[in-house]
Amino acid sequence: MKNFELKTAWGIRRRKGDHIQFHDHNFYELVYYSNGSGRGRVGTESYTFSANTFVLIPPYMEHEECLQADSDVLCVGFLTGEAFDFQLLNDSQGIVYGIVKTILREATEQPLYYKEMILVKSDELMLEMRRLENTRPQNSTKNFEYVINYIAQNYHEKITLRSMAEQMHISYDYFQHRFKEIQGESPQQFLVHTRVEAAERMLSDKTLSCTEIAYRCGFSNSAQFSAMFKRAKGITPQQYRQTGKKDAGQ
Repeated sequence: MKNFELKTAWGIRRRKGDHIQFHDHNFYELVYYSNGSGRGRVGTESYTFSANTFVLIPPYMEHEECLQADSDVLCVGFLTGEAFDFQLLNDSQGIVYGIVKTILREATEQPLYYKEMILVKSDELMLEMRRLENTRPQNSTKNFEYVINYIAQNYHEKITLRSMAEQMHISYDYFQHRFKEIQGESPQQFLVHTRVEAAERMLSDKTLSCTEIAYRCGFSNSAQFSAMFKRAKGITPQQYRQTGKKDAGQ
């Protein structure tokens, strides 16, 4: 599997009534509940857990946890080139539990070749999670493909990127992170880029004023349009219209 890096591994006995406040990490966190029960929240999405369940929380997603019964908890934090969504999964056969226990033991005791063993077990962990992966329709890549297409087709409207993240039940930080991973640029950059490209096409129509083009392309006003266009193309919309050049270097 791709570029696995273990960041943390620990086990703890949590008590009924314990409340872990909202927080986030810059790595994936797998939290395994071998017994007990409780509830949690990842972004705006709630979940309940019981024995032999685990949650996989992507980087930068805020999450909290409330214990309704005493629970033994194992946690593995890691970075990987693999892409996973938020998941609540059932490990009824205990396969993931065994893998996580081994990773924790190797990281804690550090016997000979422990780093190599952790990498071997990380491959098993990634493969087993793929097997158990939730098949709900809110698949991350498909969701982001929808968002990208929506922006491309509705750039002229008022688009609130934060509300898109909320609708997907993920934090805005994670929304930006995954969008850039998939598209190659941030959602804000993509939105501006799409609007500038549309404006460039419209500038060939001399009957449209720059102010009218600005509004048709979703910019707040002509000043914002001019600034964004110049930043992207190297010249102002007026200069582009006069010269027909796509950048100042032509």
